[in-house]
Amino acid sequence: MLQSKEWSSGVVSTFSSILHSSLRAGVGLDVFDVSPLSPDDSSKVDWITPDREISRLLVNSFRCIPEVVSICAQFGNDGNTVWTLLKEYDRDARDRIYDKELEICNTLRLFDFDFRVTSIELVSQADLVACGSREIFKRQ
Repeated sequence: MLQSKEWSSGVVSTFSSILHSSLRAGVGLDVFDVSPLSPDDSSKVDWITPDREISRLLVNSFRCIPEVVSICAQFGNDGNTVWTLLKEYDRDARDRIYDKELEICNTLRLFDFDFRVTSIELVSQADLVACGSREIFKRQ
């Protein structure tokens, strides 16, 4: 079993790798939650896990495509499944999503992704959540 020092250094190392890879790929710091905590916030501290920062990167990458209505993700040790749901089947939107997926794969080489793109007519976000995914983005 990992000691707390080994575990925390592994988390820091993983996050540092994500941050370094992202900066090399031109992804700005604005996609990461690096704001300092004030002393009053210490009782509300929430761990910033790698999947939380990856979620932020995914949302910031795909939300600029207006046809995207939802992003659902499931993170696990054996890989990460990301569903990008469109309003309807749109070939041009799918091509832009594929470009973003390639950028993400090149940026986060340490992680395995299984990207899936479909429309809400075929798969609903409720079905994905019922199967264990988390909805990390929903267009209002």
